[in-house]
Amino acid sequence: MAKPTIYDLASAAGVSIKSVSRVINCEPHVSEKLRLKVQQAMQQLGWIPNPAARSMGGSKAFTIAVLFDNPSPSYVNEVQKGAYAACHSAGYNLVIEDIGVDEDIIASIDLVLRRRFDGIIITQPIADNLEVLDRIEHHGVRYARIAPIIQPDRSAGVIIDDAEAMAEIARHLHVCGHRRVGLVNGPKDYGVSRLRRQGFLDAFGALDDVEVLEADGAFTFMSGMEAGMRLLETGSRPTAIVALNDDMAAGVYAAATQHRLAVPNDLSVVGFDDSWISRNVWPPLTTINQPISEMARIAADALIAPDRETCVWPIELEHRLVLRGSTASPE
Repeated sequence: MAKPTIYDLASAAGVSIKSVSRVINCEPHVSEKLRLKVQQAMQQLGWIPNPAARSMGGSKAFTIAVLFDNPSPSYVNEVQKGAYAACHSAGYNLVIEDIGVDEDIIASIDLVLRRRFDGIIITQPIADNLEVLDRIEHHGVRYARIAPIIQPDRSAGVIIDDAEAMAEIARHLHVCGHRRVGLVNGPKDYGVSRLRRQGFLDAFGALDDVEVLEADGAFTFMSGMEAGMRLLETGSRPTAIVALNDDMAAGVYAAATQHRLAVPNDLSVVGFDDSWISRNVWPPLTTINQPISEMARIAADALIAPDRETCVWPIELEHRLVLRGSTASPE
C-alpha cells in the first residue's frame, strides 16, 4: 500500500493542502477544530510525520530536549514517558541530556544548545538554577520546568503542592499513633527537598508530643539504606521513617531487614512519587502519588504548541496520599 501523501490528508480531512501543512508544522493560530480534523485524518490513513524532512524546510527542528541531573532512575523514566507521549503524538523527536555528570554546568548547556531544539524541559535541581535559566534565555531557546520552586512564574512550569503532600503524610502517621518519626531528606540543592522537609516539619511539629529524627540522603536506594541504618541505630529508634522519594524509601526497607525489623509491624515506611518501585517492594509502599509523567507531558505540550492555549504558569496538578501496606500503628 502506497504511503499517504499530504494530498490524501487534505482530501480525507476536507480541508486545503495549506491547512494540512499548517497543522503538520505546528504553526501558531491554528484552530483546535482544524487541528483535530487533520489529526483524525492522519490516524485514519496511518500517516506518520517525518521530523527530519520537515526541519529541512523551515525554522523548526521538531525536537524537544529534556535536561536532567537527577539520580533517581524511577523519576527520570517517568519524565521520559510523559515527554515522549507528547512528542510522539505531535511528530517530534525527543532528546535526553544528562548534564549532572559535568562540573561546569554552563559549559554543558552551551554544548547542548549548539544543536537545534524547539524547546527544553528542565527538571530539578536545574529548574531552580538561575544561572542556567539566564543562559538558556541568552540562547533564545524556550523552556518549560518541572517542579520549579524559585521564580515559578518565570516560564511555563508544572508543580504539585509538595508541602501539603508532606503534611498529609505527617497527619496520617500521627493518626496511626506514631510520635517519633525519622525523616530521610533529599539533596540540599533540590528546591523540592527543602520544601518537602519543611512541609513535614511544620505539620508534624504542630501536633502533640512528637519528635523528628533526620538523616540526609541523595534520592538513591543506597543513600536511603545508609540513612535508614543511621536512624535505626539511634538510642531510641523511630517507629516510622519518611523518605522524600520512593528510591530512598526502598533503601529504608533494606535497612529494616538488616536490623531484623518487619515492615510495617516493627517499622512503618512512607515514600514520595508513587513510582514503579513503590508497587514492587513488599509490602507495597505507602507514598504520595505525584503525576510525574503527566507533568512532563504538559511541559512538552507547552513547548510544542505554545500558542494553542493561554495558561497562567505554573500549572498545579493534584497529588494524593496512596495508602498501602507499609504503614500501621506501632506495636
